[in-house]
Amino acid sequence: MPIQATTTLPDVPQPALDNGIEDEVTASYSDISNYGSYRGQIRETEQSSWDSSAVGFDEVVVDQTNSSITFGGLEDGEAYEVRIRSETEHVTGAWTSPVAITTTFPTPTDVSAAADSATQVTVSWTDQADNEDGFEILRTRSFADGTRTRSLATLGANTESYTDTTAQPSADYEYTVRAFTEDAEAVGSDTATTPSVAKQTPTDSAGWTVEVERADGTTRRPSILDDPSIRPTLNGRPEVEVAVRPDDSWLSTEWEDSAMRVWRDGQRIPIDTLAQVSPEPDRTVLVGRGGDELQQRVQQDFDDVTAETAIESILDEVSYDSTVDPAPTADNELLTTLDSTEELGSAAQSLSGPRAVDNGQARPKQSAVIVPPGDISSGKLVTDTRWNWTASEALELDVAALESTGVSIDLPYALDASDWGLYYRIADNYEGFIEVRVDGALLGADSAFNPDETDKSVEWQSALNPGTSITDDKIPVSGTVDITFTAASDTGGNDIGPAGEAFIDSVVLFDKREQDPSNFSNTLRSDIALLDGPPALFTPTDFDFDAVPIRRATGGRVEAPVSSTANGQAVAVSPDGETFVTATNATSVEDDFASSTGQFVARTTLGGIDGDGGSNVEDTVTRYRTQPQTLDSLTIKYDSIDSPGVSETVDATVVDALSKYADRANLIWELQYDDGFEVVVTRPGQRSSAADPDLVDWRVDKDIEAEATKAVVHGQSKQIEEEQFVADLNDVQLDNDDILKGSTRVYDSTTEYGRGPDADYVINETLGTIQMPDLDSNLVEGNTYNIDYEAEVVGDFTGDRHADVRQPEIVDIPQIISQPQADQAALYIVDQSQGPVVSAQATLSRQDIGYRLTESLDLSALPDVGDLRVRSIAESPREVVLELGLGQSVGDVVNDIRSSLSDTARQT
Repeated sequence: MPIQATTTLPDVPQPALDNGIEDEVTASYSDISNYGSYRGQIRETEQSSWDSSAVGFDEVVVDQTNSSITFGGLEDGEAYEVRIRSETEHVTGAWTSPVAITTTFPTPTDVSAAADSATQVTVSWTDQADNEDGFEILRTRSFADGTRTRSLATLGANTESYTDTTAQPSADYEYTVRAFTEDAEAVGSDTATTPSVAKQTPTDSAGWTVEVERADGTTRRPSILDDPSIRPTLNGRPEVEVAVRPDDSWLSTEWEDSAMRVWRDGQRIPIDTLAQVSPEPDRTVLVGRGGDELQQRVQQDFDDVTAETAIESILDEVSYDSTVDPAPTADNELLTTLDSTEELGSAAQSLSGPRAVDNGQARPKQSAVIVPPGDISSGKLVTDTRWNWTASEALELDVAALESTGVSIDLPYALDASDWGLYYRIADNYEGFIEVRVDGALLGADSAFNPDETDKSVEWQSALNPGTSITDDKIPVSGTVDITFTAASDTGGNDIGPAGEAFIDSVVLFDKREQDPSNFSNTLRSDIALLDGPPALFTPTDFDFDAVPIRRATGGRVEAPVSSTANGQAVAVSPDGETFVTATNATSVEDDFASSTGQFVARTTLGGIDGDGGSNVEDTVTRYRTQPQTLDSLTIKYDSIDSPGVSETVDATVVDALSKYADRANLIWELQYDDGFEVVVTRPGQRSSAADPDLVDWRVDKDIEAEATKAVVHGQSKQIEEEQFVADLNDVQLDNDDILKGSTRVYDSTTEYGRGPDADYVINETLGTIQMPDLDSNLVEGNTYNIDYEAEVVGDFTGDRHADVRQPEIVDIPQIISQPQADQAALYIVDQSQGPVVSAQATLSRQDIGYRLTESLDLSALPDVGDLRVRSIAESPREVVLELGLGQSVGDVVNDIRSSLSDTARQT
């Protein structure tokens, strides 16, 4: 009787939709079937059914040779969703999840704006859509100081013209026609200039002139009763208060959204909007503000950019010109020199795996342990120069006698068992099996049928059976393992031999991530009976060090005087820890970063060099890269830019975002007018001016004792775990000093010991020493113990000036997390606060300096105390008060450091 069965029908993967052709949507998918057909369905979104009752529903079936389905006759600018399935006459596949797309919405074409007269413009266009909901007409007027856009009308579907009767003479307009549906829109535009009529121009005479222009173009120049009052214009929108003759008509809605322009002595000041009208019994007060466009909303994402870059991006949102002065820079500043165990260890990103920092050096750990035949615990060591045995020696294992031998290996570092490899060199002159066990667990078995073979040349052999790997029950993550080689005649039910001998030359346990056993050499050097190539004891290992400067870095330099530059040694620098500029076989490297960064990475790659003999491995197996390259010190320098970093999303008005980042970076900004509006962003004192205004008043103070000559910086505490020390009746120096009181814990594998004068040990927290109080301590002199503790990060630096007569500046900066950071902060405090601190106040006539307060002034009437810089400005209608300074106090420098490190922390 025939047996019938239905094969599995694969489901269609999610399709990709394309709306490149008007009125069509094409769904493309992977052709996964060799029989049957594909069924596609489409409907408008937000429908509840997939049938003819759904708006926009259609269904198309194509055979299995097609990899796309096209739906035609669709509405313009509507949102649709599509699903597809595979099917045959016997079975159907699952529908794909609905995928949505909006059809192409055509732009109105042939948009034309023609001025019929000085006050009328006709706008016409060709309607290209078949289902628009309507058209919106927008008009943008161009002024010398910017543009304004207003919506004139919303028209019904199928309309193709509109007449604007509210145009003004001598005006430049751009008309935009926006066709729209609920789901889409498309715009077209054209420009028109209305004819001119006679119009009064602003006066160039002395005094004040105010002009207010309504949205319909009506202009008034009111009579001014008193001199207008100018309000502060730094880091905010400028404002002017003008008293004019009393007139209640200013309260009319017709004067809302009016432009306002103000001149003083023929010079335009940066005011563009009538912001407030306040009637009083004898006057009407008009308040004008500048920078109307700065009230626009801005939404942007910033990822580790300078404050200046963020500000430039924000100002691109408005039509005003802008100038953002660059932040001050410095080249080749010393960040740190790491030259101790503590400094190298605390700056290293990781000391896991084959990495070690001890005895004041960074070095790779062995990525392999090589055991010569003479170090294997038992068996007959034989010598024969005819074969490729290292040192002409091999361990003879009598298989016929079922002998066993083994070796204990200390694992060089913690590693997952599956990443360890175990190989050995063996001559298979036997019949039977050699079982390899690790801590008694069977790892693999080598079989041979060659008891009569006379060639005793050895080959590399894996201890693992083919296709297997070492598991956690075979080799622990760390510690010591016992490896045994046992002759056997029966393994897994297979019974052969035993007969003959096996000759084991050497054994290697290695990190498979670092070494490839297919490259292991099986030949000897011509000058000595040692392997002429891998395996190596030491392989190239990357050491990455975090560099966190006080200022943002625009470039980095790494100097690494390593013990050897051979065999893949390298030095590198990266702005992000991902893309490195690398110099191989070199001791230094430098790079100019594409953009500034709050931190960067210095890397040195250390491996091995060939030994000269002297160790058992070098004398009997190999000298191939048996000695580690070492690094005694690492110097990191950087090119800096004095600007905080920005890594956040901003959703604010332009003026609020601008002020926020200016405040963060200690910047000042000002809206200026010179044939158009311009936003100028700078630092106090960064811009110079030839103006030398008369001083109304001044005062100068010089604080000689404010100079810091020595600084001590306290940062965060760090947890130290499993540091080892040897117990002694004398002080034993730990790796860190400034230990937090009560944080120590001393222990070994079985016992935790008490602290204090009557207990097992005494700690000097300040000096970082530990000692046994006496021989009654439970600690045993000469034994090794573990200690955990918390150590405070403390850095210090002493300058050359007055260090012997001044007290040190001792400050807390909780943002500091490493020893190099603390040392750099101490150096920075001394460096930046060198010399006395001078402060001054100068009161100037407002009329003498005009309205460009971002420019510093040449105040020649002040005493000659140095290059004073503007720190802050306070304004009134008639005077400007400048706070000036020279040098930084310690408090100022510390605040700069805290701010900079807080910005860096915000980014990570």
